[in-house]
Amino acid sequence: MTRWSEILEGALFPAVPVPFNESKPDFQAQEKYASWMATQDIDGVAVWSHIGRGLHLDKTTRAEVLKCWKKALGAGRKIIAGVGPSLDSSRDSFISSAMKMAEDAEDADFLLVFPPSGFIEQSNPDGMIVNYHKELAKSGKPLILFYLSPRIGGMEYATDVLDEL
Repeated sequence: MTRWSEILEGALFPAVPVPFNESKPDFQAQEKYASWMATQDIDGVAVWSHIGRGLHLDKTTRAEVLKCWKKALGAGRKIIAGVGPSLDSSRDSFISSAMKMAEDAEDADFLLVFPPSGFIEQSNPDGMIVNYHKELAKSGKPLILFYLSPRIGGMEYATDVLDEL
């Protein structure tokens, strides 16, 4: 096993929400929640995930959320950051949009990769899926594949795609 897989095996990384007050992120509530979670028996957290509305957050909000959790958890715990394309990405900017989000996750330890559901209707979705993940792997961070049911915006990966990934 590699070092990073040893870190993840049996570890507890809750996916944490971003509190909102009306339609704006409530950073004061975020700090209180992060401080409380830091007292719990967890190995780290997953930010910008489906629970944290990751793909719906703007760059500034994502940065504030990551900074808050990094400060609250300290150096001994790990942060997993969800990454994927912005919701308004065109087919041509799908991968570059996801790469920008991965760059924004510079202080995270792992990337939780949202499925590239924008590729479902393409003529070669399997090749595009593999390329998407290969591009994100260039970040140098370990990738965690995130399965999300097609019924709620995800997609299924063929067995040979999973084998290649």
